[in-house]
Amino acid sequence: MKIYDYHASEALFWFVHEDRGIFHDLQEKSAVNGLSIAQYVDKYKRKEFQKYAHDRFNIEIEYD
Repeated sequence: MKIYDYHASEALFWFVHEDRGIFHDLQEKSAVNGLSIAQYVDKYKRKEFQKYAHDRFNIEIEYD
């Protein structure tokens, strides 16, 4: 996932930080695999993030 839009990056930040389960999963997987927030969401939470970004921020997230 490439983030070029301010609104998409804000959605990405809030998606990870509003849900404790996602936040803790990110921490665990990042510690082991060295993933950034975008890499984590791209690999493990694509569909959930697309829905979240659309529902909360009214933006469409596209993947390569």
